Amino acid sequence: MIQPFWKDDDTIVVAVSGGVDSVVLLHLLHQQIAPNRLIVAHVNHFMRENAKNDQQFVEALAKSYGVTYETNVTAPNLNSEMDARAFRYQFLQSVVEKYRASYVVTAHHRDDFVETVLLHLIRGNGLKSVTGIPKSRAFNDFCTLYRPLLAYTKKQLYAYAKAHQLQFVEDETNAQTHFTRNRLRHTILPLLRQENEKFDEHIVNFATQLNELVNDVNVKAIEDTLDIPTFRLLSDYEKREMIVQWLHTHNVLTNDNVSHILQLTQSTNGQKSLDLGNGKQYIQTYDSATIRDAIPPRQKRETVTVERVGVIDGWQIEVNALRGVAVSKEQLPVSVRSVLPGDRVKIDSGHKKVARLFIDGKIPKDERQEIAVVATKNNEILAILDERFDYLYKSVETDKINGDNQQVFVKIERINRHDS
Repeated sequence: MIQPFWKDDDTIVVAVSGGVDSVVLLHLLHQQIAPNRLIVAHVNHFMRENAKNDQQFVEALAKSYGVTYETNVTAPNLNSEMDARAFRYQFLQSVVEKYRASYVVTAHHRDDFVETVLLHLIRGNGLKSVTGIPKSRAFNDFCTLYRPLLAYTKKQLYAYAKAHQLQFVEDETNAQTHFTRNRLRHTILPLLRQENEKFDEHIVNFATQLNELVNDVNVKAIEDTLDIPTFRLLSDYEKREMIVQWLHTHNVLTNDNVSHILQLTQSTNGQKSLDLGNGKQYIQTYDSATIRDAIPPRQKRETVTVERVGVIDGWQIEVNALRGVAVSKEQLPVSVRSVLPGDRVKIDSGHKKVARLFIDGKIPKDERQEIAVVATKNNEILAILDERFDYLYKSVETDKINGDNQQVFVKIERINRHDS
């Protein structure tokens, strides 16, 4: 029996080719799930002589169980195994959407798992690929792909079929060794099993341990922030799996969110944001990204005029101080306000736009809205009220005014700073 992973009202799509694996899977599920909750999905690639016979066999099998049957009626244009895999996925996707199924179930078994690990090793694929076939993963935003037979060997499935007198079809191409997987199955794996009869078990244990390690690294990498430069070094598969896991953790997993974030991580320009739904927001700032609670739009900061002394956001602004930045009396009063387009501040080499300073300082956009400036009546920026820009504030003593009574000092300092 299969350990139940479904709820009573779940609709389950079972991928059935007609081979022993999927026939055993359907037989097991049919014993535990009501027929009206099962959908048999058969893909006809129209690439083999017996493809039509296989289709008719699966259709008859579904009918004998009293379950709904779905198949493709037209021949796809397939030029490679990759094309065939993509077509199978598209077909299953269409069936899932038609019935709003909660699960797609496939008959992958332990032999498939071992072969997959070795194939990825031979091809030199990424670490995540060498972790084998996952027992489950997100199929789309409402459906899960589940593989309940991964613990069983092909030999065990044949024995089950024999014990229950199950009929099935054999794919004649499985014996053709010009296919890499078949060559591995019929030629290489038997030799490895001769060297160690527990070879398959060791491969499964190795892949399982590696998967735990990779997942642990992935989780730690995105607990708080996603490091974009490191993320770009991953394979496309690893990138997608990491984003899927990240979004799932925050309960905002959708195909659109995955696609949009993958696209945004390719950009190296400034800050990006994306509304993920469920009150969450993706924020990408230069070399890092995070998922956080969505922040409601902020109201524009009110302008505050300072005639003598003012304390705003932990900063004290004092006019007519004994030291500070020299300001012409004609430029009074000074005010504290938000940054305006075109605001420029004096630096050692001349003047620079405040907006450019924010960009160069990699200040997130939402933080920029909170940063205030001290400006004169003529909109000369005396200071940016943020400790990251303290270096721009040039304070001098009163005796350096040189007796000019047309100037005053404006002192600007943070009053809650803790000196070490």
